[in-house]
Formats: sequence, structure tokens, C-alpha cells
Amino acid sequence: MDMDDVAYGLYQDFRKARMARGLQQEALARDLGVAQPRIAELEARLRDGKLTKQMQLFLRAAAAMGLVPVLVPAEVAEATRTTDLGPMVRSTWDEVFVDLAGDDEDEVEAAPTP
Repeated sequence: MDMDDVAYGLYQDFRKARMARGLQQEALARDLGVAQPRIAELEARLRDGKLTKQMQLFLRAAAAMGLVPVLVPAEVAEATRTTDLGPMVRSTWDEVFVDLAGDDEDEVEAAPTP
């Protein structure tokens, strides 16, 4: 799924949620203390995939981990956050690090002395 598809999905979810709550852009803007054109711009940018560099990075990072951001109602957000996201990606450090904490030094044979 590319960034434009994800952004458009967020736009659809956002707009559908706003409309389901009976909120026009003007009312939402008033609730947020911003001008209505800010809400219109937000929706248009999501719809058209014109994202800030930070949002692009966020979506790329999420995609790299096999995740897709979605909007969910607040009452189900906690259950969504506790869902198993699968095995974590191992870092290079994990691949080369050897934990010696459990090794017994007594088990190591001394090298023969000449």
C-alpha cells in the first residue's frame, strides 16, 4: 500500500467520522479554535496525498514495519493499542551480541602452560 493510498484512507476515515458526528468543517474549526480553511486544507492535503515531510516519514516508517495507520473511535483505541503487532525486527546488535552473563568461568579450561 503506497503513501497516497494510506493518506486517502485517513482522509476518508476523518471525513466520515466528522460527518457521522454531524460536524461541518466550520463547527470542527470552531471547536479547535482554528479557522475553517485550516480544516479544509487538512482534508484536501490528506485527500491529495500532499503530506508534510514529517508525515511522509511517519508513513514510510510505519510501512517498513508492516503497519498502516488508521483512525479508530477513542473507545476502542486502547484495545487496538494492546493488539499483538507481531515479532519485533531484530537489530544488528541483537544478531551479534552474545550474552555472557550466565556463563560460568569455572567451565572454561585453562590453556596448557608451556
